[in-house]
Amino acid sequence: MAEAALARCVHTTRVETKHGENIWTLVAEILPSNLRYKEAVFTAAKEALLHAAEQSSNVYVLGYLMKPFHMTPQGFIANLGCMTSENSACWPLFGHGYCCNGANCPLSHPVRKMTVHVTFRLAGSS
Repeated sequence: MAEAALARCVHTTRVETKHGENIWTLVAEILPSNLRYKEAVFTAAKEALLHAAEQSSNVYVLGYLMKPFHMTPQGFIANLGCMTSENSACWPLFGHGYCCNGANCPLSHPVRKMTVHVTFRLAGSS
């Protein structure tokens, strides 16, 4: 999904992925001459994450209705959550990214969460 979108992007030279238990990091290498296009690179990755979640029956980009992506100096972070049942889901958490009830919420929160970091580095600087 996001990895393929970054790899297809004409402004990237290479994409590196790192997987952890609950974290996934994508590093897109950008030529210094293409640095002005880094927002286009990030937009492609964001759109791919949202599209993949839309196609999934149980994976959501948390906060997809409001602000699903949190910018960092080198890119952005998104949180994915796995839903077990739409009928018992805490829709404020899935749709808006937060639950006002916290641990006292009677509704279902994600059974598994994954943090996705998308960053860039200049080609030749590794």
